[in-house]
Parts: sequence; structure tokens; C-alpha cells
Amino acid sequence: MTSAAPIDVAAGVAGTDVDVVLPIDVPAILERDAVVPSVAGILTGLTGQLTPIVGELDYLTGANVTIDAVEQVSAQVIAVVQTAVSELQALVGKPVDTILVTVDGTAELALGDLVALLSAVLGLIFHAVGHVLEIVNGRLELVGAIVQSLGPLCGAVFALLQIVLQLVGNVLGDVVSALGGVLVELSPILVKLGADSILQILNL
Repeated sequence: MTSAAPIDVAAGVAGTDVDVVLPIDVPAILERDAVVPSVAGILTGLTGQLTPIVGELDYLTGANVTIDAVEQVSAQVIAVVQTAVSELQALVGKPVDTILVTVDGTAELALGDLVALLSAVLGLIFHAVGHVLEIVNGRLELVGAIVQSLGPLCGAVFALLQIVLQLVGNVLGDVVSALGGVLVELSPILVKLGADSILQILNL
């Protein structure tokens, strides 16, 4: 973040009648800087980024769905998930109280909190994917092409699960078992996708 000397906004620019206007949104910067880099903060941010992106898949119908449309959304999902993975990897080796701090920095993440965060991410992605698979059901050539195009997305999600489990699995307990409800719901979609790596890491 670029720094600058303090500015007397009220004084304006010497010798002119022009007021100085700060070219930055100070509250927005303060809010962003207040977010604690932790598993909770990163997954919360990821959910916020994913919501409008995967929502684009919900607008697809059997009449307008195309491989290109699915791939464009998939590429955006992969990009934000990979960014989250990189941020999580930066937490490796940090103290546990840093890794597990809540978004506001006032408490420690519990197993139930993590399950809710992961369920939100997985649900957003794979419910949208499930919608796409449903609207192309029976069109075997299109189904095959879409499933193949979603392979990299499944790889990105696997990397996300892998780093989260690496960071907190030995601290919070059996995260996978605690995800039981959402995994039962999503497993048919994961099977259709042939997402073997995800199925394996989730013991499905």
C-alpha cells in the first residue's frame, strides 16, 4: 500500500480555492486491513467472491447452455479458489492461534464454524455444477464435454480441501466426518464429475 504524508483536507491547496479530495476510500481500506489473515477470514472472503460467479451458472438453461459458457465461469471459480489456496498455504507454520482466529480476531475457530465455512464453499460450487449437469441430462455428448471441462475446477477444490485439512485437521478433530451432511448431498454430483481425488480425500 502506497503511503503519503498527512494531508490537511480542510486547508485545501495553498494559493487556490480548490479543496483537496482524498483519492481513496478510507473506510474501505480500514475495513479491509481489519480482516485477520486466518482460515476463517480466507474462507469467508472466498465465499463472498464465489457467490456472484457461480450464480451465473444458475441462469443457464437447456436452451442456452454451452461449453464456452461453463468454461468461462469455471475459469473464474478456479482463479479465486487458487488465490485462496495460496493465502492458506502462507499460514503453514504459523501459530495455531493465528491460523484459527475468527474473522474479527476476537475468538478461536471451532469445528462447527469450520464445517459451516467449508459447507458454504462446497455448496456454492457444486450446487451450481449440479444445476448444469441436470439441464444437460440425456445429452450425452454435451454431458461428457462439460464433465471433462470441469476437471481443473475439481482439481482446484481438491487443493483447497487438502490445505485446509493440513492446517486444522490435527487441531479441530475429524473435519471430514463433521462434514457428513453436506457430503451426502454433494456426493452424487462428485461421482458424476468423476472427481476421484475429492471423493478420496472426503472418504466417499
